[in-house]
Parts: sequence; C-alpha cells; structure tokens
Amino acid sequence: MVIVITYPGSPWLSECISSLVGCKYPIHIVVNPKDNCPYDSGAFYYAQEHGIKEFIPLHDSMVVKDLALFDKAFSLKGNVAFAEKFLMSFGKWDLSKIQPLHPKATDKKSALAFEEWTQKFQPDHIIEPLLKDTDIFTEKHGEKRMVLENQYIIKYKGTWDISMI
Repeated sequence: MVIVITYPGSPWLSECISSLVGCKYPIHIVVNPKDNCPYDSGAFYYAQEHGIKEFIPLHDSMVVKDLALFDKAFSLKGNVAFAEKFLMSFGKWDLSKIQPLHPKATDKKSALAFEEWTQKFQPDHIIEPLLKDTDIFTEKHGEKRMVLENQYIIKYKGTWDISMI
C-alpha cells in the first residue's frame, strides 16, 4: 500500500500521481485538511484507521523515478528506511512494530515532533542510497525547494530548517 499525503489544491499532486503509473500496489490518496493539518502523521493514522499493516507514506512533493523501490521494500519484513534516519518519515512501515503511535500532528511544529518520533526507530532494513538533505535548491511551483534525489525518488522539500516554521 502506498499512501500519498497531500492537501486541497496542491500543485504537486499531479506530477506525483503521474510518476506512479504502472505501480502494482494499491495507492490511497489522503487529503489532509488545511486547518489542524496532520502532515506526514496523517498517513500513519489513515493506515491504522483502515487496518493497513504495511505502507509507504509518499509526500505529494515526491516524484518516483523507479517503481522497483516498492518491490524491494515490500519484499522485506519490518520497517525499511529510504531516507537517512527515516528523514521525513520516509520508508516502508510495519504498524505492528511502532505502536502506540505518537500523537497525531495538528500543525507543522507537531508534525516535526512526529517525524522526530519516527527517527527513533532502527530500521530492520535499508534501501540505499538513502535520501538525505542537500545544498541543492530549485524553484518549483513558485517556491524555493531543497532537492533530495537518488535513483528511485526526487523529493522537493519545503521545510529544511526549524526557523522556517
């Protein structure tokens, strides 16, 4: 199961969804509310509420370059990191190994607390090369974004420093 996290009117969603054409795993799109937005935690709570045991939370600002990432991840048992220390909560998650969930985020500050909680988990497996913060930036959809990229994914990261909140 791939859970795409987005928000109403996102300019990012179409490119993300287009990059998933041919994906053999179910794709669910979670549209977070603008008020009390749970950000990444919305995917975890969606999975829990719908009885989904294993899932990959995918931000709408991610573009999948190689769907083989999902085959590799779902062939492995447990939690699988795609990013350094589960940066951005990015990886394949097994909900049975991370209970109880950290409180659901309601704003960007609590979303960072949720991400810090996910970073406490040791991955059972790692798919390299891991995504990590860079000093590469681009302008996309009228916003300055940090670009994190490997052979599988491009992530256009909008918040890379706590002072941006």
